[in-house]
Amino acid sequence: MENVKQKKTKKRKLDTPTVDNVESEEDESTKPKKLKLSKNEVNAERRIKNKDKVGEKQKRIESPEVAERTIFIGNIPIQIEKKKVKRHFKKYGQIESIRIRGIPVADPKVSKKVASIKKEFNPKRNSVYCYIRFANKEDAKKG
Repeated sequence: MENVKQKKTKKRKLDTPTVDNVESEEDESTKPKKLKLSKNEVNAERRIKNKDKVGEKQKRIESPEVAERTIFIGNIPIQIEKKKVKRHFKKYGQIESIRIRGIPVADPKVSKKVASIKKEFNPKRNSVYCYIRFANKEDAKKG
């Protein structure tokens, strides 16, 4: 009988709040709780953030100085690599960037980036286009 009573008193001592337990409970209660936002509010915040990002991106693209340094090259064979394009146009000046666009994807479930890496193109199309941005306007005019 005594063992059972001793065990019960030990349990009670563990269950009673000690100084450490009370302090931690107070800390938790003083922390500000975040308000739960509805799905519409979360989506609205996301749209606003994305709108700001798109606006910043358009400002960069719309710069007339950047547009003057960029040239369009169309009807490029689909199997071409950036290295070959760079090698060909390097003689006209320093190239800042090359962007290959218009990649025809064979499977609509696959992203364009994955399709270009795996070289899985639509068999009905055999050409793409690219944009080459030179370091200065004069080089772009030469190219």
